[in-house]
Formats: sequence, C-alpha cells, structure tokens
Amino acid sequence: MTDGSGWGGENYSCLYRECSGYGWMEVGTCYYTVREDNDSYSYYCTRYDVQGVPDGCSVSDLNISTELGDGYSILQYGPSTMKGSDVSVSLGSISDGSASRTVSWDYQADISVIKDRSNYATGEIRIDHELDNGDARNACAVMPGKVVRVECGPGNTDGSYSATNHYEVAFCRNTGSGLFGMSEECQLFSEDIRVLIR
Repeated sequence: MTDGSGWGGENYSCLYRECSGYGWMEVGTCYYTVREDNDSYSYYCTRYDVQGVPDGCSVSDLNISTELGDGYSILQYGPSTMKGSDVSVSLGSISDGSASRTVSWDYQADISVIKDRSNYATGEIRIDHELDNGDARNACAVMPGKVVRVECGPGNTDGSYSATNHYEVAFCRNTGSGLFGMSEECQLFSEDIRVLIR
C-alpha cells in the first residue's frame, strides 16, 4: 500500500482451505484505521487478498463481497482501472470532516473481466474477477479494497468495525473433448470470515 500516510492500527485476518482436490483457497485481508481524534466517526481501509492455487486445473473466478450494516458509509472502493494484467486500486483522497488520506496499490492477474456488483445504497461491496483460464493454471491472487466511515452513535459508541467478508474461488478442470469442443467441470468454493475491530 502506497501513500498511506496517517493510516495505522493494522489488523489482519486469514484462512487456508484445501478445496476437495482442486487446489487451495488462501485469504489474507488487512484492515487499517485512521489515526485522529474524532468523536463522530471512525474510518477503516480494507485491502482484501484472496488467492486460488490450482492443483492440475485452473482458477476461473476470484470473488469478494462484504455487507455493511446501519451506520456505515462506503466512501470509495476499487479496483478502478485494469490494463492488461495490471490492476490499480486508487482510493484517492478521502476527505470527510477532519479525515484526509490517500491510499493506492497495484496487483497483477490474468483477468478477462472485472464485474463491479457493489451498491452504495445497500452498503454492499462485491467485486468479481473472471480469469483467463488458459493463463490461470498457476496461483492467482486479487486485491480489491474499500474505505468506509463508521458513525459513532447508539449501539456503536466507539465506532468499531464489524462485518462479514465472503470469499469465493472457482476452479475448472478439463474433462475431455466432445462434439462441441473441450468440456469442463467447474466447482465453486466459498468461506466467510467475521471481523470485529475495536
């Protein structure tokens, strides 16, 4: 993460899962808070990191979603651009009251399509990555991110962050050739991680 001056209080969540002979799902997500004296709001930056490691097949999809509750406002999220295999997440300058921060990072993946299914109104972040199967037989990771504002009020006076992250990895395996070309068997694996940061 670059240009993250003023972000601190890092927290980290991770998991590793063997996916029924298809490969492995690996998750390592970082959370940062804004260091400042503010009695009205807290600010959190999340850098997701989910990786698919195939075993004799390919990674076809890497998806991440989070549903936020009342009192949470999505300020920005990304990736914002994709050029070939180079993906940039630039959350710009977060200015809201006394908070003013900039955060950005890059990652590389053999992505054919990024689908943004996020919704500011409902407080849901969902970013799906469809990978180029021909180039995704090696380990592949994606790292989208977001910045949210949490209101310090009844039921959450300290502005703590609480959410459930949903991670998905899909693997595809060739099962032979048929009348209409190569056939594939695909399997989706998912995990939830509940996060509470005070």
